Amino acid sequence: MKVLIIDDEPKVVQLILHLVDWSGLGMTVVGTAGDGSSALKMIIELEPDIVITDIRIPNPDGIELIQKVQEAQLFPFFIIISGYNDFNYAQKALRLGVEDYLLKPISQKDLEYVLRKIIGKHHEQVRITDSENALTRELEQTRRQVKDKFLSDVLLQKDFSAAGTSLQDMALQYHCDFSGDSFLFLTVHVYTGEPGAGQRPEEEYNFILPRLQNYLKDLFSEICHECVGLSTTEELYMLFNFSGKDQSVFTEKLQENYFNIKTIYPGVNIAIGISSIFTSLSDLPDCFQQSRLALTKRFSNENTVLQVSDEETSKSGSPGIGPENRKKLSEAISLLNCDLFSTAFRKTVQDLHTTVSVGPPLLTCYEELVDLLVFELRNTNTELEIPKEQLLSGFDKVYSFMDLFDWLEEKTRSLIQNILTEKQDREEKPIRLAKQFINEHFSEPITLEAVSAHVGFNPAYLSTVFKKSCGQNFLDYLRDVRISNAKYLLQYTSMPIADVSANIGYTDTKYFTRIFREKTKLSPLEYRKLYGSEDS
Repeated sequence: MKVLIIDDEPKVVQLILHLVDWSGLGMTVVGTAGDGSSALKMIIELEPDIVITDIRIPNPDGIELIQKVQEAQLFPFFIIISGYNDFNYAQKALRLGVEDYLLKPISQKDLEYVLRKIIGKHHEQVRITDSENALTRELEQTRRQVKDKFLSDVLLQKDFSAAGTSLQDMALQYHCDFSGDSFLFLTVHVYTGEPGAGQRPEEEYNFILPRLQNYLKDLFSEICHECVGLSTTEELYMLFNFSGKDQSVFTEKLQENYFNIKTIYPGVNIAIGISSIFTSLSDLPDCFQQSRLALTKRFSNENTVLQVSDEETSKSGSPGIGPENRKKLSEAISLLNCDLFSTAFRKTVQDLHTTVSVGPPLLTCYEELVDLLVFELRNTNTELEIPKEQLLSGFDKVYSFMDLFDWLEEKTRSLIQNILTEKQDREEKPIRLAKQFINEHFSEPITLEAVSAHVGFNPAYLSTVFKKSCGQNFLDYLRDVRISNAKYLLQYTSMPIADVSANIGYTDTKYFTRIFREKTKLSPLEYRKLYGSEDS
């Protein structure tokens, strides 16, 4: 706490300076004065927390000094000292809120008592002020949230037309000051890169967009009556209300400050879509769509502040991807041939880049292309999920034209490869089941018909696919499994040859011996002598 000492007697000033341990009390004496005029200037300049003043200082006296300080809207703690036991002076001082009235000669005990009492009051004042400031900030934040909820409640509704009739009433309900005669809508999109790749954590965008919203509010605060915003995971929506300004004021200011935005967020691709000026809140839903459509012009536009004309907005048609391209894409996917697909896809993209590389028509073509790819992929009888929404979301995730279509090509190739793997697994599943059945039942009189019944194929078809997959027919495979198990029994057990034969599914020991010799060039007994363990 800062302390100022005022007395026209220098000895008294020195006494007070050395009477207490100021630093021990957490205080600093910032100055001394010998008259009221000098003291007033010092109080205004230094803004001390505590003023210790003689009541009868000259020009003006202590009472008048307190009045002038309070008129200047400064309210330090005052301690009055005097050599006169003047009750009238004491009354005036107390009425002015003086903390205490001390008589000369001042004792250390009395002065320290008053100072400690002031410290307690000062701490309480600080606590109350901090609490009031926190409450004020919370109230202001709540007001902003209530205002910003206007956009949330309007834009996130499914039925814009139903909301349009009561938008003005809604604005009043949310305490929005739309007193200007013009409106403008912005959509700011932060491009995250590949959909689902998680190149940038969502928390980072939750940090970027609110800061960007505050930046834009400050940027246009001087020319706007009201500004409300809404930030989602990757987009920021802002509605500005103003008077007597045209769209170019906003466009130019945004373009001038885009470099600042890029400096704040280096390495982040940001595009700003701007609507045309509108004069009625009932047009808000249309202007919201207009600002988002403007973002489709980012692919071949050097400007970062994008807008579409009314003519562009009204255009719904597009050249499409063409029947020849559709045919080649369909054939390539139906054959599950990645190389053929890439050739057809790149030809399609080349045609699109030539005819509709920008604007709403490109979005229409992109959606048409995704619809075709999803339909053909699903038509391959795959059981895999084909993520249409993820493919569509690429348009809003990827910043540049070529990056977008490179991503879509790679994603589709990956899906084709997954379908091929799935089909291969599906075709090999019966063979895996057949092998499993053979390995579990080789000691039984197993037949091709029994295995076919188990996997659900007819014997002739199973025989064909089994040989194609395994490189040998069913009987050869069964024999190899039985001989392999026989080797184990001969090598690690002392089981008689006849029992080994029976355990692997051969009831005729002579037949087993002949088959075993054909495979190993040794009889079972010779094999045991050569490879058997000492315990067998």
